[in-house]
Amino acid sequence: MTKIVLVEWYDAQSGPSEWKEMKEVITLRPALGKTVGYLVADGKVDKLPYIVVCPHIVGIGDKTVDGDGEIAIPKAWVKKITVLLDDKDVKNEYLLPSKKS
Repeated sequence: MTKIVLVEWYDAQSGPSEWKEMKEVITLRPALGKTVGYLVADGKVDKLPYIVVCPHIVGIGDKTVDGDGEIAIPKAWVKKITVLLDDKDVKNEYLLPSKKS
């Protein structure tokens, strides 16, 4: 749980609820979402078909206690993951950037 990432992912999207010609219906595309947060589950350890990103965490001392705003994104929906801060830039379990000496 030590990477801060930007995840670009496809989301299901529906068109307006009205009758339209099929040539218009087939032009609908998925929405592109963007999420930034801590990558708390990448599915590698427990073979999950999804990732979990959590933008808000709180802790006591060096321990993460709670998170909020989490989102589970199916891996098949992920377009791209950009690492903003990785393990070497993040300190302990509280996930704060480490001080550079």
